[in-house]
Amino acid sequence: MKSVRIHGPHVVAVDRVDEPTPTATDALVRIEACGICGSDLAYIEAGATGFGREARGPSCLGHEAAGEVVAVGDAVTTVAVGDRVAVNPIDRRFGATIGNGGPEGALSEVLLVRNAGDPGRLIKLPDGLPYRIGALAEPMGVALHAVNRSGAIAGSRVVVLGVGPIGLGAVIWLKHRGIEQVVAVDLSRERLDRARRLGADAVIRAGEGDLAEQLVALHGAAERGRPATDLFIDAAGAPAALAEVVRIGRLGSQVTVVAVYKSAVAMDLSAMLHKEMSLVTSLAYPTELDEVVSFLGANADRMSDFISDVFPLDGIERAVERARQPDAAKVMIQVAS
Repeated sequence: MKSVRIHGPHVVAVDRVDEPTPTATDALVRIEACGICGSDLAYIEAGATGFGREARGPSCLGHEAAGEVVAVGDAVTTVAVGDRVAVNPIDRRFGATIGNGGPEGALSEVLLVRNAGDPGRLIKLPDGLPYRIGALAEPMGVALHAVNRSGAIAGSRVVVLGVGPIGLGAVIWLKHRGIEQVVAVDLSRERLDRARRLGADAVIRAGEGDLAEQLVALHGAAERGRPATDLFIDAAGAPAALAEVVRIGRLGSQVTVVAVYKSAVAMDLSAMLHKEMSLVTSLAYPTELDEVVSFLGANADRMSDFISDVFPLDGIERAVERARQPDAAKVMIQVAS
């Protein structure tokens, strides 16, 4: 079968490998669609399966996947052959994820899913939901968990920094939760246009004008003329943007960090202390995927705008290059031909 693997820094290829054989607790999923994540790009750049880890041989790639179950082990009772599923790539019992550091990658024609009978490991898709929309479950799960961690409620004034796929997902979830004052900030006009189409109440192009002044105009003023913004969701991963939020944040405001920072970031903790700002971090989607898949089933047409490009598996190099462009949203690989 075909499988995308990393062979070194900036070297990715579609290889021919043996089709996996499931054990009693495993399942095989024929992958129909798989998204490209920002972490995939980082691993390709590093030539390894994890930040700071040297790869031993080719590394598997891909974790945002949906497909059809084609085989199940005798001990698996939660799914059956023929089920259409989204894949939860995190296997807590096995201790490795699909793609990001694990022995399997979802950018493959057939994927071995270990411990397939565990609750939430394979989530059945609603009838008729396109696989490429079902494959959005993983990034939309990351975004939902960030919104949950932020504690945003009706009346919250929220800024989303960076509206790539995760930030864009956060905008969607905030609006789905009834938040009325969601502002998207990004460098890319194309991403800001997409964020507005998918619900953002206002957009700000980073670097154009004073951010604090623009937020005061949108959210009102708090003490000392600071923006009355309640919550900042950092999906940008830009140290300068995080420092600016700490500088302009009001008393009692909160920053939720869902972006992945590859190195240490300096922060003005004294400023945060004196304003009693809160810093919350968010990782993955421990309980969210069922809700996400249900949402995707009810909003499939709307979510099609979340995907900016679709490539075949053999077009992985072009897809990776496109995913690196600042105006791209979710780049999807149509694995099945």
